[in-house]
Amino acid sequence: MIELEIVTPQRQLLKVPCQSVTLPGQMGEFEVLQ
Repeated sequence: MIELEIVTPQRQLLKVPCQSVTLPGQMGEFEVLQ
């Protein structure tokens, strides 16, 4: 499992295990797989 963690300078917003994450990139979306 990948552990997805989203944080801001003030606090942690999310911390969850997942099998893949799709993110926006400069040339379109890309997906990170376990």
